[in-house]
Amino acid sequence: MLTEAQRQTHHLYVGSSTIAKIIGVHPRENAADAYLYATQRVEEVTSSTDANRGISLEGYVLDMYEAENDIKLDRNIAIYSEIGEDGRGFCANLDGAIPLDDDLFEAPVEAKTSNDPAASAYQELPIHVAVQVQWQMMHVGPHCRYGVVPVWLAKFGRFHFQVFRVERDDTLIEELRYFGFEFLDNVRRGVMPEGVTPHLETLKHIRREPESIISLDEEAGEAWAEYEAAKREAKYWTSTADERKAAILALLGDAEGGRLPSGETITYLSQNGARQIDLDILQFKAPELYAELVSQPTHRVLRKAKAKAAKRR
Repeated sequence: MLTEAQRQTHHLYVGSSTIAKIIGVHPRENAADAYLYATQRVEEVTSSTDANRGISLEGYVLDMYEAENDIKLDRNIAIYSEIGEDGRGFCANLDGAIPLDDDLFEAPVEAKTSNDPAASAYQELPIHVAVQVQWQMMHVGPHCRYGVVPVWLAKFGRFHFQVFRVERDDTLIEELRYFGFEFLDNVRRGVMPEGVTPHLETLKHIRREPESIISLDEEAGEAWAEYEAAKREAKYWTSTADERKAAILALLGDAEGGRLPSGETITYLSQNGARQIDLDILQFKAPELYAELVSQPTHRVLRKAKAKAAKRR
């Protein structure tokens, strides 16, 4: 878990998550996303509920690993390397580490959690996690020959605890170092990594100059036309899906389920939705609490306005 001080300078370093983005194995971001964050061109984004839950459970996962292996881990370790004159370099933030003599660590311990209900969740270690652990082993030192990934996951309504072992791959580590240096060089020169486009979620949070308007070429016009066409198609398929859903519900009549000729069953059962609160009632009955808890978020909307007609004199 990063401290607040580490968060303030996190953009200066290629960490274990960043290196997975740089080489293209991260599930949600790539080198272009990492570049925009490293150059501080992206606004601070609030962590998701799942991410916060995972951070909160790290300590519990490490506790379980200690209990099962009768060992005491060192925790929350930051290791920095290859720091240049501009303060940029490499780092590894270890959730935990198996201690060794002489203030060394035997192996990093990367705690993970998952609430993915799919049967395939963590049947094998995801490649981006394996890359993260290789980067951590590089920082622990050449004597470190393995890393450990304890995982606590909820699957099929039950909790499971399993441990993966990652063997050191010196060839891969050298490749990661090469790509890490290349990325830092791009950042220092202000050059976006080639061949990749930032993801939509990153682009939504680009720091933008208020009231700034730039000139766009025909490529932007074509992209807008394709965007509008895609929205029309999405609207059509959403409408079609709603119509087919209505047809199925009509065929069910007042039954909660029905059996298809294939033997499969279609059901229409109640399930819990997200908890809700009536803000108008809260504001009326507890105005001070409302003022303390309720804020109005803002977000940008992509729209096209008609060209302004030239003024006649």
